Amino acid sequence: MTTAESKNVVKSESCEVAQAKRVFRPAADLYETLEDYGVVLNLPGVGQDDVNVTVERGILSVQAPYQVDVPEGSRIFHREFAGGSYERSFRIPDDADPDGILANLQNGQLTIVLQKKADSRPRRISLNAGGEGAV
Repeated sequence: MTTAESKNVVKSESCEVAQAKRVFRPAADLYETLEDYGVVLNLPGVGQDDVNVTVERGILSVQAPYQVDVPEGSRIFHREFAGGSYERSFRIPDDADPDGILANLQNGQLTIVLQKKADSRPRRISLNAGGEGAV
């Protein structure tokens, strides 16, 4: 390795420490149906046991560490994948049930479903036949 390459290795190793604390804001889609709200986040490289989904005081939060591993004993002389953590928060709607939340991570995509409170969901009103109970 030349002296110039050696300096690049040292720079990359010192950058690695700074990058380890980076926070990434994953892309998200939010949607609403008649029964629930949904959040879809891309979290590539994250395992199911590493994702932390919480709801506190009307805020839905997602955190997960992100790291690209290299073989043990190797020296990094150039790094473009930065480690850190994914973090994203959303205020949940007033009619969302904080106890009715489901989350699923599949192929790097996290889907969170927040059920609407029963009293805020649309319901069909049946009509009485033959004029019974007319108003």
